[in-house]
Formats: sequence, C-alpha cells, structure tokens
Amino acid sequence: MDEWRELRKTFNFTPEEEKIIECEKELIRTMVRIREEQGLSQAELARMSNVKQPVIARMEKAVHSPQIDSLLRILTPMGYTLSIVPIGKDPDAKEMLEQAEAWAALMTTVNNTEDNKDYDREIMK
Repeated sequence: MDEWRELRKTFNFTPEEEKIIECEKELIRTMVRIREEQGLSQAELARMSNVKQPVIARMEKAVHSPQIDSLLRILTPMGYTLSIVPIGKDPDAKEMLEQAEAWAALMTTVNNTEDNKDYDREIMK
C-alpha cells in the first residue's frame, strides 16, 4: 500500500483529478456493497445485467474506469441508478435509499399497468 502511495505521488494529479478518482472509487465501493448486501455473486449479477462476469470483476478491482452504460446495466437490476449531484452536497444516504425505493416501487406499478403500452406509444411519437 505504501508503494502505491509513493508511486501515486509521482503522477502529480491535480485536485480536480483527485476528486474524479475519489468519486470513481466511491462509486465502485457502493456498487460492490449493494451487490454483497443483496447476496449476489458476480456471476449472478452478470446473468441479471447481461454484463460478463469478468467485466464486473475488473470494474470491482478498479482495473479500468467503468463505462456509464455498463454501470447502468449493472445497477438497474439491483434497483439502483446513477444521480448527478453537486460535490459536497450529497443527500443523506438514507434519504437517497428511500427515494430510490420509492422510485422503484413507482416504476414497478407503472410497468405493470395495461395503460403503460399506450403511454409508451404516445411518448415515442
């Protein structure tokens, strides 16, 4: 770990780059926490999300930066999505979870209605 910290100093990241790195690390940690809380293996999540298990493993190990479309395909079957919020003004985690659960319940209700197909057709016009 100390070797990595020393090596990282040689990159001379700007404060903005440091924020981006930290944001990405937090995003990955949150994704792993959600997967583990739901008792899912990487293989199970891969089947649910149609993202190959090695891609999920590389993402979780931070081998490369995750692509937004891959993140969304992984998060959606677990009942989550991404949000854009001002740095330093993140809503309380509990509040975010409550909002996500309310949204998921609403979307389940909307998706299960007969009128939904007609609504989708109207929107697509």
